[in-house]
Amino acid sequence: MFAGLADLRKEVQEQLNDPNWHLSIEKLAHPALFERFLQLAEPYSPITLAKTSRYGGKTRDDVYIVPKARRILDLEREYQRVRSSESDGTYADPHICAASKSALRGRRGSRIGAPALKLIHDALDEVGHATTQPTIPNVMPTVWAKFAAENAERRKDGLGDLPRPSAKVVRDIRATQWGRTLKEVAEKGATWAYNNCSRGSTNVRALFIGEFVQIDSCKVSLVAIYKRERLWRLLSQEEKDQFKKIDEHLDRFFILIAIDVASRMPLGWVVTETPTASAAMQVLRMATRSKEKECRVCGCESEAIGAVGISALVGDNGSEFRNGEVKQALLGNLITSIDARAGVGTDKAFIEVSFKTLQESLFRALPGFTGHKPGALPGYDAVKNAALTLEKVLELVTRYLVDEYPFRRHYGTGMFGHTPMQVYEWINANRGTVTPIDPNMRREFLGRMYEVTPSDEGVRLLGGALWFNEFKEFQKRLETHRGKIRVFIDPDDGSYATAIFDGDPRRYVLHQQMSHFYGLSLAEVVDFIGKIRREFPDSSELHDELFRKAAMRRAKDSKDVCLENGVNRGERGFQQVEAEARKIMSGRRYVHEPARADVSPPGTIGMPDEMPVRSSSSRAMDLTPVPAVEAQVAPETSPDKMPAPTRIPPKEKAEPVQTGPKDRRFGRTASTANIVANPKEKKS
Repeated sequence: MFAGLADLRKEVQEQLNDPNWHLSIEKLAHPALFERFLQLAEPYSPITLAKTSRYGGKTRDDVYIVPKARRILDLEREYQRVRSSESDGTYADPHICAASKSALRGRRGSRIGAPALKLIHDALDEVGHATTQPTIPNVMPTVWAKFAAENAERRKDGLGDLPRPSAKVVRDIRATQWGRTLKEVAEKGATWAYNNCSRGSTNVRALFIGEFVQIDSCKVSLVAIYKRERLWRLLSQEEKDQFKKIDEHLDRFFILIAIDVASRMPLGWVVTETPTASAAMQVLRMATRSKEKECRVCGCESEAIGAVGISALVGDNGSEFRNGEVKQALLGNLITSIDARAGVGTDKAFIEVSFKTLQESLFRALPGFTGHKPGALPGYDAVKNAALTLEKVLELVTRYLVDEYPFRRHYGTGMFGHTPMQVYEWINANRGTVTPIDPNMRREFLGRMYEVTPSDEGVRLLGGALWFNEFKEFQKRLETHRGKIRVFIDPDDGSYATAIFDGDPRRYVLHQQMSHFYGLSLAEVVDFIGKIRREFPDSSELHDELFRKAAMRRAKDSKDVCLENGVNRGERGFQQVEAEARKIMSGRRYVHEPARADVSPPGTIGMPDEMPVRSSSSRAMDLTPVPAVEAQVAPETSPDKMPAPTRIPPKEKAEPVQTGPKDRRFGRTASTANIVANPKEKKS
């Protein structure tokens, strides 16, 4: 090796024609020059020379690992020193010069005796390892107490005291006392140790797209606000104040993601305030349909994965996944449901890793990031800096999962450094995907059900906002059906619906009748109708006033035209009808039966003799109204002195006299009512 250095100096000096050229550490460390040095030193070495292994590991016995440039030059100086110290100055053994001098450094082993080490171990076993994770200051009192007790016993035997160890000595011993697994079990529990110390997944769990899917929810370390874009200005000041109070007590939100294990491609995702069964159903619907609309709305530049079928789905024990609604949907679509074990992260390791990537790559760079644990960002106020709404967060997540995540290199098992999009395209071209779910089954078990009564126009949903019909088989089936039917619709796409009749195994596909709502989700339809029917106070008040004036003017013009031309409009009010009825009923009328001689005619009792009567031989009716008689008030007299009423005998062949309509207050005729003005006064 030293001869190789001498040859290298000579060769470079000749090439540069510079006899004073000096070989330094920087020059020898140059890769090209170091490689030339190995070539020149190879003939002088009995074994093969090689560079220092970059990644370590065991080397062969017939290979000598050449040290770095600094170490080579140090060994050369030592060789020259030993050689110059020889008596004849002609020989110096290079092996002696390259020998290690670590033996001259002194004692490198433990300086703590066995009795002291045993006491320290006993103290650490008692209080040094616990789930509360005690620190060294918590352990030192126990160590000192044990040393004090041991020294007291040693004094009885005439032995010297053991020196008390320092905190650094106890810390170093605790670090090497137990292995990593034992320490994790003692301080963080068996579940934590199992997830962090057990072996990972080293097998390829899926070969087809959709064969194995993992779904999970995670609480995002990000604070969002409730202000909706383009709607804040429409709120009143009172509503804005209420929302500001809500913003003062914001909490983090959740994100649900379903990922394909074979390609690591995201299939569905939802951002929600609370993880519920409806959110899980929304993720499943998104995973089994096309994401073209989300890409178009969020402005994605790439295309997301299309609709795929799901063979097996792995979820945890969360309430959003382990419920009757989700389980029924999975079984109805022939999807194997697998519940991951509680506290076992390796059962769904792929989805857990994707959450970590999403948080570090996306959420950490957004305003309102809270950190992965309390107190992680002591100098940053996440609530004060929150500026994103849930809608904006969903838009950012969609663009990240469509435009960025599928094009990141993955080095997990089965990925081999390729991107998820590359693996997806290769599997889709060579192996294929699971067959997508039948649309009718998908609407039946993943959609919403409505029980409605059909008509000739089809079925009506959402209070008439959506109409569905089919003019062939469905209309023929309605002719023999009475009652309600069940209609299933996909909340994410209102273009089609599935109708089911009781007792009929056939599924009828209905089409949306309003082309204006074709392709929209139910939420978009409701928002669109609400936006159109929203009341605008300023313009509505003006329009109502204009309509009222126009209607009054039209009614007045119609009335004037009728009065000018003497035309009856055919419209009479209640007062007019009542006046006409009084006028008609106030005249005389025929009495077909002759009056009896022994019966006084109506209205003749107590009447003066000059009252007009109608002859029995007369057939004409006198329509002249009878003038009213003024009321006469009788003087106050006692009941005993009141005169008896005068009875007027009936005249021969006289007909009864009708003096007017009855008075509504007393049930008498008009003439009688005029005579008796006060019912409390006596009659004259």
